[in-house]
Amino acid sequence: MQRGGINNQNQEGGLFTKESELSIPPLISLLFFHLFFIEFAECRVCGEGGVRLKGERLNIERYVGAGCNCDGQSLGMDGFSCPVPCNRVKHKNVINQCRKEKKECQMDRKTSKPFCGCPMGSELVKHQGGVNTCQRGDNLLVDDRIYVSALNLCSACKHKCHKASKCVPTSKNNKYGYTCAPCQAAKGYQGDGFSCDDIDECLEDSLNDCDVPNADCENREPIYDDDLKYECVCKDGWKGDPNGGYKSKPCKDEDECASLPSPCGDGADCTNTPGSFTCTCKSGYAKKTGDNKECVDIDECATQSPCHAQASCSNTPGSYECACKNGFKGDGKTCNPDSDSLCGKCDNTTTNCVLTDAGDGYNCVCKSGYQKKGGSSTECEDISECATASLNNCDKTPGYSMCIERPGGYNCTCKKGYEGDGFSCKRNDNTNG
Repeated sequence: MQRGGINNQNQEGGLFTKESELSIPPLISLLFFHLFFIEFAECRVCGEGGVRLKGERLNIERYVGAGCNCDGQSLGMDGFSCPVPCNRVKHKNVINQCRKEKKECQMDRKTSKPFCGCPMGSELVKHQGGVNTCQRGDNLLVDDRIYVSALNLCSACKHKCHKASKCVPTSKNNKYGYTCAPCQAAKGYQGDGFSCDDIDECLEDSLNDCDVPNADCENREPIYDDDLKYECVCKDGWKGDPNGGYKSKPCKDEDECASLPSPCGDGADCTNTPGSFTCTCKSGYAKKTGDNKECVDIDECATQSPCHAQASCSNTPGSYECACKNGFKGDGKTCNPDSDSLCGKCDNTTTNCVLTDAGDGYNCVCKSGYQKKGGSSTECEDISECATASLNNCDKTPGYSMCIERPGGYNCTCKKGYEGDGFSCKRNDNTNG
């Protein structure tokens, strides 16, 4: 579509005039008009041969003006003016003529014919007598009178200045017809204005106002983050206001130990420290492998021998319990044989309850005159000393003494006609007389 296309269409009774005569629903008509106007407006912004950067974030968010690119025939141009250069050999004569007119040789995109046109950033000024000149700047000299130029690329948004820059009117040494002021550091950017790079204020503490070291600095890009250059966020273990984390609103230590349940668990004591906390294991607990916070119960019964050999061990949370086995008494760490329990099984008539040499129990020991009874460890049987001469000490002289059994022993007595204690007897002479 050519520049000034709307006026030509109206004068020729074209699109907009004819549309009023058609019976088109209002909504469709409005949509059609909108699409046409947008396409027309883009063509007016970008130069002939220029293409609008549609949907590009660089165009939508970075540029105050518009984003245009020239096609392949106009390499190196800004998109707002896309002249096609002449062939230096083929159009040599035209090029020389254009130089005399202080213009440049350009190719007509429709006819492919050369002509003398104004260079990028210049405006064609018509003078009396049919003489046309190319002039730069906001003020144009026309027939010795000063006029305000219609070619103000900055106000027409025909520039590619970054949002952190500013479009400055043309200068003699600028081929675009405008220039961009250096990027403003106050807005968080640095660069030449055409291209602005975000300044990372978090690289150095001097560039930000964060509450160091209790807050982290998170860099932001102002054009994407509502002009926010950086943000200060309190570290874990610290807290602040919704806007806290800055030197003006410093972070405050968070007492993790005051929260329930305790972050250390039941097996440790929690101690608050600036920005953190420590966990100290209670007695009977140890740090869990790979975790410097949680403490787990120590099974003393499995890893140690805290109880007496004659006691049983029972693990409990953070501790253990010892209990003496049956037949023993004490606190579990010290257990002594219980004579009342162990000796009660012994036969008091035939045995005595005797502490073992190791001191770890009691045994039923046969009394004198008794011997172990087969199949029993608590009862003994009487020894028949009189039945076996070697088992008694009675006088062995035939006819002198006799052995009399009694429980647990025997008695020796001299027979009639003999006298003595039974162990030794002699004849009684008085009896013989």
